[in-house]
Amino acid sequence: MQSKLNAATGMALLLMLLVLPDLFASGGSRPEFDPPQLSESDTKALAELERRAAQLAQSSDAASQDLFATDARNYLGDPYVHAHALLLAGGVYEGAGRKTEALESYRTVVATSRDEFHRLVAIDAVVSILRSQQEYGLALQDLDSFLSDSKLRSDARSYLSISRAQLLARLKRTDEAVDSVQSLFKNGELSEESAGGALEEIAVDAMSGPESIKTEEIDRWTVHNLPTFANKPRFRGNFAHVLETRGHLDEAIEARISLAAEFPADSRRLENLLEAANLLCTKGRYEEAVQYYKKIEAVTPSRNADATIKSLAKTNLQSALIRLASERPVPTVDLTRRSSSNMTLLILANAAVIAVLGVVYYLKRKRA
Repeated sequence: MQSKLNAATGMALLLMLLVLPDLFASGGSRPEFDPPQLSESDTKALAELERRAAQLAQSSDAASQDLFATDARNYLGDPYVHAHALLLAGGVYEGAGRKTEALESYRTVVATSRDEFHRLVAIDAVVSILRSQQEYGLALQDLDSFLSDSKLRSDARSYLSISRAQLLARLKRTDEAVDSVQSLFKNGELSEESAGGALEEIAVDAMSGPESIKTEEIDRWTVHNLPTFANKPRFRGNFAHVLETRGHLDEAIEARISLAAEFPADSRRLENLLEAANLLCTKGRYEEAVQYYKKIEAVTPSRNADATIKSLAKTNLQSALIRLASERPVPTVDLTRRSSSNMTLLILANAAVIAVLGVVYYLKRKRA
């Protein structure tokens, strides 16, 4: 049963590679290519290959998978159909968990096909497999070899350059990755959305390890140069988290509060208010924190996550109130601030006490 599920998953992934390319390159979409006009016989052959591949998605028969791949390699019809058949074979192998054979099939398309669309899909598939195996160096080698083709369309080159930058980030070559994306944007080869998405992924990779400081640098560059992208709630929330981890608590508090105020319908609004209140407590600003905890308590939760946040806010509110009470000074008498009438009464009272003590002393002396 598990092998059948894997095979079905592999075919689904391949179809997504062919039909929904945006899912396979965060920060950019695959360039569009016009398919060639096929003869009736080639059209029928293509349909038959796709039918067989779909059947194999429900099978774990390795011999049948190998036979399909052999038929794909030996196809002598239209080059477009040939490349498509090899991609289908790669998808069959990948779904069966035979990643080595899948890579071989995809790389054959990259090396031999004259159809740019299928070559682009194939290199995407190669990089996807190698990334899943954390073989970032090997993926970079394959990608650099592909990019060395001088005939590669400029839009295809820009699209793949995003993948290349993401691989550099995984290899902790953050500066190279950032420079690549920023240069593409400055040269007009990437949209603001594409550049922002790519830089966001690079920043996430930089969060771990000694390069965490570069996450802040990347995000601040995004804020100043990609204002539309930087105004999205997701980015602003991530940037607030970066500010917090970098120790800029006042900025992080302001970012959380403004985000919650400007996007009241955002699903993470209560989370932002909770984070802001918690940071206010960290700064010792308990009175302000109490206000935001109470705002959360007043909300009727519409999701389980909101109910959890409301529960946390209630607990944290009690803690903040205790801390606030412990830090308030106990009322004391300050003689310098008493009214003149009170001061007169105090002096008279003290004089009366002294007089009484004097009488007691006199009577003791007389008896002696």
